[in-house]
Amino acid sequence: MKSHNELDIVLDKINDLLEALAYGGKDFFLIETNSLNIYDEKVLKLLNNLNKLAEDNIEIANAINSIAKGDLNCKLSNNKNIVAQNLKTLQMRLKHLVYKTKMIASGDYEQHLDFLGELSDSFNFMLEKLKTSIATIEEQSSQIKKYQDQKFDIIINNMKEGIFILDVNNNIETYNQAALNLLRINDYDLVNKNIEDFLPGIKNHLATILSNNELYEIKLEKTIELSQLEKVDIRIDINKVFTDHKKRIILIITDISEFKEVQRLKDQFLAVVSHELRTPVTIINGYLDLIASGICGTIDDDIKVMIEKSRLNCSRLNSIINDLLDIEKFESEKIAFNMQKHKCIDIVNEIIKINQDLIEKNNMSVLLHNNLKENILIYIDGNRLTQAVTNLITNAIKNAPEYTPIEFHLKRNQNTLIIAVEDHGCGISDEIKNKVFDKFIQADSSDSRSTKGGVGLGLSIAKNIIEKMNGEISFETEVNKGTTFYIKLPIYQ
Repeated sequence: MKSHNELDIVLDKINDLLEALAYGGKDFFLIETNSLNIYDEKVLKLLNNLNKLAEDNIEIANAINSIAKGDLNCKLSNNKNIVAQNLKTLQMRLKHLVYKTKMIASGDYEQHLDFLGELSDSFNFMLEKLKTSIATIEEQSSQIKKYQDQKFDIIINNMKEGIFILDVNNNIETYNQAALNLLRINDYDLVNKNIEDFLPGIKNHLATILSNNELYEIKLEKTIELSQLEKVDIRIDINKVFTDHKKRIILIITDISEFKEVQRLKDQFLAVVSHELRTPVTIINGYLDLIASGICGTIDDDIKVMIEKSRLNCSRLNSIINDLLDIEKFESEKIAFNMQKHKCIDIVNEIIKINQDLIEKNNMSVLLHNNLKENILIYIDGNRLTQAVTNLITNAIKNAPEYTPIEFHLKRNQNTLIIAVEDHGCGISDEIKNKVFDKFIQADSSDSRSTKGGVGLGLSIAKNIIEKMNGEISFETEVNKGTTFYIKLPIYQ
């Protein structure tokens, strides 16, 4: 028989367990019957039933906790508890809902739910709305694509350049009428035909651009023989693009036959200038020197003045010829540079000395402002730098009035030497600021230009020279106050 105290302990444990079950607490526990001296079968049965109920609730609580955290694969035994059975059913239906959702996410919009009551109705309603929205978007996308295709066709068919769009196998996907006209192609159905049939020799360039992930553009020029009597010079721009998740090649073909003809005429003109014009000018200048020296007899002062003017004009003409030939060499990249180390102050002084007679002859002077702490080294072609700075001096002489100085400023900015050439002339107007370094552009329109010569090549040549030596040239100007040109060259380390 249990004592009164032991029975009170059992009753207290039963009461605590019933409270936990009644209020849904998480800390369910089992009553250890083996540790209690209980011999009453009814009490033991009651305790065992309570323990079984606690075990069921522990499993149910754990399952609910796992499902709440998103774990739909937690294990539930074949518990006959109605709550456990319903929880197991809910678990299966939630897993089914997840499966249906994944199917919809993968693009299968024919899914439906037939359980979960109102949730199923809402889900199916949402799905129907989604299907309707997707159908609308697909229709709009189709219309947009159709419009874009039409717009694209209008654009390429109104281009004067020939267009071919190729797949990665060099087969033609799209082309325009200009391409047919340019290559004299009579076949109007080129789709899926290989571009090599119409542009022989291009496949190697296509293979190069397709195999190189860093290469997106190739430019080349070709002469195509259209017939025994007709050839055409073309430039082909090969571009690699990615459209609709596919790699494609766009060929843009331009007829450059007219440009090539102009180039040929220019070359002929320069050949005439070089050989047919320079030679007689040199001879004339030589004869004038002989006459001026008195070797041909005494000449009066009036004749001397005429001879001096003739010699000056021969010198100007010779300078123009040299400028024309230099520009052609720069454009064809045939000009050579003899790069060496030079002390900057020494070479600037040498340039000023070379141009001293020219400056004084035009009743002008030179001022040198040296802001350098040392005679730093620069890596340049000395003759070419002399030519560039001489062109700036000549430009200053043409723009500035007599009895004004041409000022040189030398300074250092970190690893850069700055040579500034300043005049106090008429300045450069806003209309031509952006064209100052273009060919055949006059930096001013003053009357002095007509008397001091020049065809507008000096600044263009100076820019080409400085940039070939890894430098930069720029300017600041103010109308009626003057212009300063800045030459920036890297300091030799």
